[in-house]
Amino acid sequence: MKAESTGTGDAAGIEADTDSHITCKRSWQSYSYCCGRRCDRYCCRRLKLCKVNMRGAINVQTGNGDAVGIGAEDSSGTTVKMDAANKTNNNITVHSLSGGNAYGMVASGDSEIVFKNVKDLTVTANAGDAYGLFANDPSTISGDVESITVTASGNAYGAYAYSGSSIDALMSGDITVTSIGAGTAVA
Repeated sequence: MKAESTGTGDAAGIEADTDSHITCKRSWQSYSYCCGRRCDRYCCRRLKLCKVNMRGAINVQTGNGDAVGIGAEDSSGTTVKMDAANKTNNNITVHSLSGGNAYGMVASGDSEIVFKNVKDLTVTANAGDAYGLFANDPSTISGDVESITVTASGNAYGAYAYSGSSIDALMSGDITVTSIGAGTAVA
């Protein structure tokens, strides 16, 4: 899956918003549906349930704006299950080239993200803050990931839970966090 904004604007790979829920299961087929219709933001918001079957890595990039790999906002939920048998292409890469922040996964406003079988989560913000896992305004993020790498010109956070939120990540590798500018780096 690839989401890219080449100009000014935000890019999101998978995001549930306003009392919605998304479940993603990797398979050999690549299609999206929502109760028989193409899955888009309107459909997911109105019908509150959307299933996305996909294969391959999640790559999100924006030229100028915020970039989100997996998101859940405003009482929503997102579940992402990647291939357990072969993790070689289970990477999530999120990059904001300028003018915005980058979030590997962000849950806010009493929302939840559950993820499984993620290999490497890499988040980069060339001109902003970067978060590997970010939960706020009581929300939860849980799942398993081999490694998290976060690089930012501003503040950089490997995992950051705020305002009554929780993050529960089962890891077999490292969290590497680097602030290359005037920011703070927190693993």
